[in-house]
Amino acid sequence: MLLLAVAGGLHAQKSIYWGTAHDYDLRGSVRFVRETCTDGNGAHPTNHEFEFTRGGELQMFASPHFIIPDCIIRVPESRKVTKRNSHGDVEEAAFSLEGDVVRKIRAELVYDNVGNWTRRVNSQLFTYTWEGGPPENSWHVSDICTRDIEYYR
Repeated sequence: MLLLAVAGGLHAQKSIYWGTAHDYDLRGSVRFVRETCTDGNGAHPTNHEFEFTRGGELQMFASPHFIIPDCIIRVPESRKVTKRNSHGDVEEAAFSLEGDVVRKIRAELVYDNVGNWTRRVNSQLFTYTWEGGPPENSWHVSDICTRDIEYYR
């Protein structure tokens, strides 16, 4: 009986799907990606690393361990893509709460010769303001991400 449970556990582990380079919106024969993101001021960097097999399957990933606060208040908002670029990536999206747009995001992307983005600057526009927050209806950079991508030859 124990052998059956262990075998069943091993079978369950084999069925875990981590994804492929395509699932991560990567084009070409990607071997390794190191993605570094900072806040809009270039501070507080976080790094993510992904390694793919020659067949495109994800075989390793590393990401930071985020601190999770005791209480997270979430607001149910709907999201709508309002613009895609020629690569098919989201360039602008709107976030609504009970039908009213409360914020928008915009991505400015730079691509390599394979068609993968190597730099992304995200900006946000809030339709409201708060003490110490950005002015209402003005765009501000929220994060900047760069990617170093290595390809199989």
